[in-house]
Amino acid sequence: MTAFHFPKVHLGFIPLVDSAPFIIAEQKGFFANNGLDVELHKEVSWANIRDRTIHGHFHAAQMLGPMPIAASLGLGHLKVDLIAPMALGLGGNAVTVSSDLLATMRAVEPGLKPGDPINAGRALATCIADRKQQGGDHLVFAVVYPFSAHNYELRYWLAASGIRPDHDVRFIAVPPSQMVAALKDGHIDGFCVGEPWSSLAAQENVGQAIISKSTIWPGCLEKVLGMCADWAEAHPEIVDALIVSLDAACAWCEVPKNCNELASILSSPKFVGTSTQAILRSLTGKVVEEGVVCETAFMSFHGDAANMPWRGQGLWLYSQMVRWGHVAHSSQGLKVAKAVYRPDIYARALGDISPTLAKVRALEKTNFFSGKLYDGCSFDPTEVEKYLRSLEVSAYSARG
Repeated sequence: MTAFHFPKVHLGFIPLVDSAPFIIAEQKGFFANNGLDVELHKEVSWANIRDRTIHGHFHAAQMLGPMPIAASLGLGHLKVDLIAPMALGLGGNAVTVSSDLLATMRAVEPGLKPGDPINAGRALATCIADRKQQGGDHLVFAVVYPFSAHNYELRYWLAASGIRPDHDVRFIAVPPSQMVAALKDGHIDGFCVGEPWSSLAAQENVGQAIISKSTIWPGCLEKVLGMCADWAEAHPEIVDALIVSLDAACAWCEVPKNCNELASILSSPKFVGTSTQAILRSLTGKVVEEGVVCETAFMSFHGDAANMPWRGQGLWLYSQMVRWGHVAHSSQGLKVAKAVYRPDIYARALGDISPTLAKVRALEKTNFFSGKLYDGCSFDPTEVEKYLRSLEVSAYSARG
């Protein structure tokens, strides 16, 4: 019998492919190897994840990258200090449109190439303009949660394509597992969601992914390990054990020869609960039309310092909250946002001898998180105010 060194730890997750680190850490014994007795709790919505973590039902959880920042700023709920001492991977989201909308986009842009954000954006902008001229209703796009990378990535792409979010299209929040049904029933025209839901939309012939997160910003983190700051401060050894366990799980998930086994494990009803085929499509990057592999890695669990909670990426997410009027920019808000992502705890847990940490530190010297997005726009985390003032389509610039 395994000897557990710590009290039972309750972790929340959403049934998505990128919940794999939690599931593999439990199934492959990585938690137990580090003295942890972990119970996983499957949730249906991100609001539930937030609430149950804040109220102490979960000690930690798989969270959307912006979620701990939003909670710490008091957006959408109680103001509670959350931290993210580890990222759980890069990429994994896609923008999917209905079959009808895709046909219309192809009619106005005959050379439309799946996976090309510029062509797809131009086609969508033309469709929206034509629809407006004909007196049609606004297109409706669903995101999983207001304060999510999905929302901010979708908005970024729309704005870069000359489409004004909140003016030219409508946004609604829909839980991930309900996206395909909402698209099929005609309640929405498109969505941005994590896998396997874009793959399932294609499998059921109700929609098709047209661009991925990795084409908008290669190397952008997606989900994080989130927890209340006071709990983390009171239980540093448990936090470190969680990070070490999840790091091992992420490394396992990244190995290509484990792909089939990973898909099989995730397909269990107690985890993601969808077909192995759809999950394999997600893991191999064959999400855009006709199984074309993305030019950049669609999803990464461990490569390219995927688990480092870069403060710079947290600040980009904060800048998008400001950009779209979700929070007023202030020196205090910036300070709060900077305090959420905790690379110091990540480094403490892995230790100086970790090859993972050595790679992270090498990348940090190159300002790894400050690259350009697909449209050529740069983000420098030391110049948030300057970045915000440079944006043409922005609620912030409209006020400023």
